[in-house]
Formats: sequence, structure tokens, C-alpha cells
Amino acid sequence: DRIVSLGLLAAGLSHHIRNSLVAVKTFLDLAPVKMNEEKTDLQGLRNPDFWRDYHQNVQAQIEKINALLKDLWTASSNPSAPFTDQVSLHLIIGDTLQSFKEAFAARRIEIESRIPDNLPLLRVDKPKFGRLFELLLKEELAMLPAGSRVTLTAELSNGPPPEIIVQINDNGPGLPEEALRAVFDPFVVRSQTPSEYGIHLMACFFIVHHHGGKIEART
Repeated sequence: DRIVSLGLLAAGLSHHIRNSLVAVKTFLDLAPVKMNEEKTDLQGLRNPDFWRDYHQNVQAQIEKINALLKDLWTASSNPSAPFTDQVSLHLIIGDTLQSFKEAFAARRIEIESRIPDNLPLLRVDKPKFGRLFELLLKEELAMLPAGSRVTLTAELSNGPPPEIIVQINDNGPGLPEEALRAVFDPFVVRSQTPSEYGIHLMACFFIVHHHGGKIEART
């Protein structure tokens, strides 16, 4: 319930935060132009490398925040109409793995898909559903040490109604038991691993939630 409440808050606030970030980004975009208008040469500054690097770093951080807010806002918005896209889980995950192929190879992380190609088609919001696996694999890529292995499996359950169960397993160090309850909470302070995985996993939670499924993490 707390996570769902956070989603409602995120859907409203992220729109206003992004508007403010657009204003800041516009100012930064105009800074080089204004310097030219004032006939100020970047090389004439006492430390041009500092200002160049500072400008680029701030721009990169704003883009990063915008991307996080966009994922959270998109994922937390409740669909207003039934899903009409019919997709193959095998193909969706295959396309996602292909897009991450070079990144995983660079980190020497092996990834294997054991998703059957004969599973029933799923009725989903295709862009959101594809983004779900992108975010999950992005976190595997960010958190696993080099030389790790990731395996994706899926099976059709027997109980009514039939469900497709997808599992993503890895041989990484895992999370402490006390951290599992808060893994989808973006506001938990993680001093030893200062990453954004709380935001990404919260977005995954909402995508699955709005598709009528459930997601859980365990060691």
C-alpha cells in the first residue's frame, strides 16, 4: 500500500519537477551562446577546463534525473484503457538482451535466456512491458561484479487462471535479508551502494502491478 501511495505521489510530482529541470537545462544550453554574445572566450578564463567539465557534468546529471523521473512517471500512471498489444515474451526478452549484449560483454557478465518460444501471447502495453526488462537488466549490469552470470527462465503455471512466471537469477553476492523488504522503496538510504536501483525497481513494481501481476525479490 505504501508503494502504491508513493506511485500516486510520483505521478503528480515528477511532472512538476521535470518542468523545473527543463528551465535549468534551457539556461545551461544558452550559456555558451550568451558567452559568445558577450564576446567572452572560454580559453580566456583562468581555468577553462574546469568550466567546460562543470558544464558537461551538470548537463549529464540533469539528463540522468530526467530519465529517472520519466521512467517513474510513465510506470506509475494507471492505464485508462485495456491493453491491446499482444506480444511474445520470448521475442520481447530476446530483443532486450540483444540491446544489452555489448554492455554485458564489456563487463564480462554472461547472460542466458531459457524463455520458451511456445508460451501464450501476452496482452500488454508493449512499450512499458519492454521497459520492464530493460530496467531489470540495467540493474543487473550495474550491481553485479565482473564474471557473474544471469539466467532468465519462464514457465506456464497450472493453476486457474493460467499465469506465466518469469524468473531472473544471478550468482552475485545478493542482498542482506533485512534489505529485501525495502528493495522496491526508492527512499531507503543505501550508503554502501549509492545507486538508483530503488527508483528503477519501483518503476518495475508499477509496470507489473498495472499489468495485474506481482513482483518479488528473494535471496
